[in-house]
Amino acid sequence: MAQSRQTTKGFVLLCLIFAASFLLRGFNVSESSGFDLSLRLVNETGSTFECAGTLWREGGGVRRATEDSTQLCKDGWLSWRDLQPGKYRVMTQAKDMQLFEQVVDLQSESVALGEVALVPGRSISGQILLAGKPIEGALVLVEGGRRTQSDAEGNFFFRGLPVKSLSLRAAAQAGRGALEVPVEVSEGLVVQLERGRGQGLMGLRFDRKEKGPTVTALLEGTPAHALLERGDLLLKVDGVEVYELSNEELVQVLAGEIDSLGKLEIDRAGEIRSLELRRIDPVELTQQ
Repeated sequence: MAQSRQTTKGFVLLCLIFAASFLLRGFNVSESSGFDLSLRLVNETGSTFECAGTLWREGGGVRRATEDSTQLCKDGWLSWRDLQPGKYRVMTQAKDMQLFEQVVDLQSESVALGEVALVPGRSISGQILLAGKPIEGALVLVEGGRRTQSDAEGNFFFRGLPVKSLSLRAAAQAGRGALEVPVEVSEGLVVQLERGRGQGLMGLRFDRKEKGPTVTALLEGTPAHALLERGDLLLKVDGVEVYELSNEELVQVLAGEIDSLGKLEIDRAGEIRSLELRRIDPVELTQQ
């Protein structure tokens, strides 16, 4: 009987030691956890509204979405927990409000940006035409990275843009166009696409990897074959960041008329490079 009581006491003591060690690990979890980032979005009067925010991990010129990167505001608050050290870009979205964007360097402590007052933005709308006919599915870009696609009638619409003159560009398989939009004009915009002298060829193929669109094949005899390498990561094409573009949208941005120059920014093994590739006439390949 005495031996049984001793065995029971020993078992209870072992359980207490295990529980204590578990609790201690819980108290010390902050030693191995990451950093927090938070902010609260309000309007000019201090009131909250429906909003959302997206957090991107930045490194080597590449944006990568973090886990649970896009969140909806809760009473105006956005917060991301347990982030690893590094640089992050936070971007906010709210209907009819200008975007807020800021790079935050999390290296030694958590960051609380506090209240950020968003201001109303401008809306613009218009139509994409080629030879007087509407173009569906054209990629429409506004300086600063905002983009959309034209609908079946060629119409496009943007909200929450900066209240200033804006540069507008459109790209489609049929052609390209551009338009400067003054601050006093918001509706009835028309972007005329120009067909050019036929579609030129860069000579590259890409596939979407974890880090973004990556060069997977090069056509011999093309500018791409001479200047690019398999594994090069595409960052920008003609000044447009391509990480968030769909494959179809990226094809539209890469397209261009014969003899036009495509300005590429790439990441090759961590080194950022800028290149210019002439879009050649496919007939040139048959003459080599």
